[in-house]
Amino acid sequence: MVGLIDIPLSIKREIIQYLPQQSLLNLSLTNYEFYEPCIQQLYKHILIQYDPIVKSNVNERLTDFVDSNQSVIYALNHDLDDGKVFEDHETRLKLINLRLSILIESLKFNTKLIENIQEVSIIGNKFADNIVFLNHIQELVYLFEENQISLDKFFISDHNLRSSFDLSKLNLKTRVIDSSTVVQDIIDVELTEELVVESVPDGPYTSIPLYASSQLTSLILPNDYESYWTFVEKVIYPNPQLLSSLKSFKFYFNYQDITQNIKLITLVNWTKIECLEVWIGGPNNDEDVLSFIKLIPADRCQKIRKLSMVQSFDYSTHKSNEVFDLAIFSFIKSVVSNLHYLSIEHSIPLFGDFEDGFEGNHLRILKLYDSILPGILSSSKYKVDLYLTNFFTSLASYEQSMNTLLWNGCKCSQCHVTLGLIDDFLMYHKYYSIPLKRYRDLNSSNIFNIVATKLSSRMIGKDEVFSNLNLGHYPLRQVSWDFHNLSGLHEIPIKCYSTKLVDHGEFDGEDAINDQSDSYRCKINSYHYLKGVPISISHSLDSLIGTILNLNRGNAEKRFDEDLNEHKTTNYEAEGYEAYILNDGGDSELMRLNINRISINGIIYTLDKELNGTHYFEKCV
Repeated sequence: MVGLIDIPLSIKREIIQYLPQQSLLNLSLTNYEFYEPCIQQLYKHILIQYDPIVKSNVNERLTDFVDSNQSVIYALNHDLDDGKVFEDHETRLKLINLRLSILIESLKFNTKLIENIQEVSIIGNKFADNIVFLNHIQELVYLFEENQISLDKFFISDHNLRSSFDLSKLNLKTRVIDSSTVVQDIIDVELTEELVVESVPDGPYTSIPLYASSQLTSLILPNDYESYWTFVEKVIYPNPQLLSSLKSFKFYFNYQDITQNIKLITLVNWTKIECLEVWIGGPNNDEDVLSFIKLIPADRCQKIRKLSMVQSFDYSTHKSNEVFDLAIFSFIKSVVSNLHYLSIEHSIPLFGDFEDGFEGNHLRILKLYDSILPGILSSSKYKVDLYLTNFFTSLASYEQSMNTLLWNGCKCSQCHVTLGLIDDFLMYHKYYSIPLKRYRDLNSSNIFNIVATKLSSRMIGKDEVFSNLNLGHYPLRQVSWDFHNLSGLHEIPIKCYSTKLVDHGEFDGEDAINDQSDSYRCKINSYHYLKGVPISISHSLDSLIGTILNLNRGNAEKRFDEDLNEHKTTNYEAEGYEAYILNDGGDSELMRLNINRISINGIIYTLDKELNGTHYFEKCV
């Protein structure tokens, strides 16, 4: 019998790329045959970040490998079982610097190790003022320069930190253009295959020599509307050859001048595009989406493997958002044949405050995502990774579904405690409504909108120098937050009271923003980040996943003919009547499960089949 140690090295490398960081370390120490391939994998992608990562559950039979892509240097793990987080900034930075120094000394001692590094990413905005950290990164840059190492990427997400270093002498395939960039330094490097442009409306967007166009295969332009079209006008229009060999591109629809969209679309060689991100929307809501999406020549986009659809405008009503979904679904359907990856992101008003209130019909949005979209993806030749970056944020804007979650949802011991704390939070807090310009009582939609938005921030990729085309490239972060002060979301804190709001009177609260709240500090504040929050949210999403997997049986005592009558069908064979008998978790004639992974607000579901064909899922929360 051939043992693991006897299999060819190439197969070993394929196997170990799925091992998380600690398992790689353990395996590398067992035998020299495993040392080299494990070390190569460990040093391949280096990620430096402030927050700890969400680790895969090794006890699950189907792991999602969410922490296998990167070797991560971070500080301390939060003790989420007790709801405690480590907030000592200086201590955390000291630990990160210590680990960085060990990495650098290892690279100096064994220079062969540095040859294994293909990518370095530094994520977060907590490092720019730390001199020790800056010195370590500068030393790391010098090591790459001295050893003439060719890297795929050296990504620094924070603009202030990035401006502290000169990366122009590194041999990089991916480069970032920002306000501190000397464009000439970029274009002199012929290895550059990807340009990522940061939002700099008045930045150094000058022409690029034509020889660069033959090398460039990826162009990720800014998320900012003005910066995007400034770059197009100053760089792309004078040099249309820049787009000739592109395989990856971000298209931001111009809602002010539709002729600009047509002009840019004609310059893109759509038959070569494999990765596409589309930012679409306008002040006319669904009318703009319907007219814009038709401009992209879908018949020439049949090579698309990765697709990201981003809603670039807040729409005022639930219906407008649902029309947006239907419009993009139509485009997805037209390019689905070779799709491997799909990301959809909505733009939701702060606190989910729609003009038509919080009511809406949540059954419509559930139908769109548990039936219509999986049905479209079933036409792809490949299993699809589906990233719904803020779907739960959208769902949270429907108060009926959130009331069900909070008061009639999961009754497990975990949800009993967590949802009880959230319910208590509602009773003692108000939020400031920007449209109404006054404080209002929180409702279930408000609080779950807060939770959903913070859960989305666990995903690395929703950053200025990234796109939504690579959300699975980095592991999830363990983020923490104070429910009273939503740093990074808005500038107005939620007001906290010592008495229940029902005792304050009949009407909503004060009009002034600067009114002082009581000094009372409620229970949930001491937890900051509750492990139970993502778990409870995942329990509510399990029913959605169950519907996608054909596992929601409904009334199991119904006869199949009663179920058919309910669906008003008599043509059993044409309608696929067995789909209405028992939702037993298998493929039906109406839909074939073709989704490998679903990520909803940073909660990851990995889908597969039993030996008997029944679907099942595991999740990482």
